[in-house]
Amino acid sequence: MSWSIGFIGKTSDVVNALKAESDKQTGASKQEYDASLPFMVGLVQQNVEKDGEPIVKVEANGHGYIENGIAVSNQVKVSVERFYGNLV
Repeated sequence: MSWSIGFIGKTSDVVNALKAESDKQTGASKQEYDASLPFMVGLVQQNVEKDGEPIVKVEANGHGYIENGIAVSNQVKVSVERFYGNLV
């Protein structure tokens, strides 16, 4: 199965969107996504600012093969990019 996501926004909003995406996934894709979720959240949360929240873009996709409920093959690609400046 496979999944693909992309979000842009304030760090906390992107974290919330990543978590909410879990409810949209089903079957093997959900199992694969949920296994990656804490790591994606952790990467996004590394982007902090003393005053306010930075804007980040996260794009990720995964593909794997599950046999009898156990992942036998899996690959995940994640890109986190920080944007500098202000939202208008």
